[in-house]
Amino acid sequence: MFTNYNKLAENALNEIKRKGLYRNYPLISQSPENPPYGFNHKTDEKVIIWGNNNYLSISSHPDVIKAKIEAIKKYGTGSGGTRNVLGTSDILNELENRIAKFHNKEKAVIHNSALDANIGVLSALGKYFPNTIFLSDESNHASIIDGIRASGASKYIFRHNDLKDLEKKLIKIRNLSDTRPIIIVLESIYSMSGDIAPLEKVIELKKKYNAFIYLDEVHAIGVNGKNGSGVASELKLENEIDIICGTFGKAFGQIGGYIAANEVLCEFLRHYSRNFIFTTALPSDVAAACLAVLNIFESDEGEVLRSQHKQAVSNTKKYLKEYNIPFLDFGTHIIPVILNDEKRTSKIALNLFSNHKIAVTPIFAPTVSVGKARLRINPTPKHTEEMSKDLAIAISNEIKNNPEILFSNEFVNDNSGGKTNKEII
Repeated sequence: MFTNYNKLAENALNEIKRKGLYRNYPLISQSPENPPYGFNHKTDEKVIIWGNNNYLSISSHPDVIKAKIEAIKKYGTGSGGTRNVLGTSDILNELENRIAKFHNKEKAVIHNSALDANIGVLSALGKYFPNTIFLSDESNHASIIDGIRASGASKYIFRHNDLKDLEKKLIKIRNLSDTRPIIIVLESIYSMSGDIAPLEKVIELKKKYNAFIYLDEVHAIGVNGKNGSGVASELKLENEIDIICGTFGKAFGQIGGYIAANEVLCEFLRHYSRNFIFTTALPSDVAAACLAVLNIFESDEGEVLRSQHKQAVSNTKKYLKEYNIPFLDFGTHIIPVILNDEKRTSKIALNLFSNHKIAVTPIFAPTVSVGKARLRINPTPKHTEEMSKDLAIAISNEIKNNPEILFSNEFVNDNSGGKTNKEII
């Protein structure tokens, strides 16, 4: 009996295409000289980038580029090994110390991405803290779901930002055991909806039921809080959060991730997070670029960038409203326009790219639930008011050219990477 493995792959791809879930990967590079413009390598045309996570356009900052080049000259390219196999450079160690200070924590542990951090840290906590049970928000990122699954620990899922449901599950656990470790896992800003976790109330429940909080701050870093250190910082609650997860891959404009916590937890994770132990360390030039970004975040220029960013977000929302384009607005910088139908969402995104030289990201399953497709718009400090108006006009025109699209601005809990948390109870 012969098994055609290519045919199996083709069948799976055809099913994705049938459902309108096939992903295109346009060849676009950012312009270091002129953000938010980018370059379409297929047509040799300039485009305006509206959809990436480089929230402050800081990857093109001359100080960041200079730091990276100088580090390459000093250290070369690559790190040469894992952290415990001679891959820990002085500059990487310096970055961990700066990140700890950034979050008002004792220590930090750098991973190669926030995805790596979530999976490595959560799996270690669940596996090596005996009898742990996780309480996970149903809209948590796919990497959080995968980390909890990999731990083998028990878990309950609470309804998105629903404090009553969270407390109900806390009571259920504590009625069975006064000492069982409970780890509450949530995000500060949810990336596909833009809403914010009710951190103050969650912390009250943490204290009441002797729980532990793991907070993913990746979409708040650089944007919210003192020097851009996140929502917990903005609310002056950093000391109440046990572990903060952050990223260098969004507002930092680089690559990599980290966690910040007390010294004991960080030392534990250096020995038990498999995603930290068994992977090549971040190169020194990346660490140098991140240090340069931190210097900007913590300077007067950083304050100006965050102020300009807020204005760009405000301008974009103003024109979307003016042209009657419904979107979710929770007061954050993430602007999701909900279109629901995957094929039509992809068509509008493609038309914006082809007809208007506008690069907007279409989001559909598995990133969000099937039938809840959207365009996710991310303004930056470099987007002018005129650009915001042109964006709204272009989207409005494409909607008119596709009248079969039915809009919905109803909030949906669908940031779970297509694999709803309910599947893992």
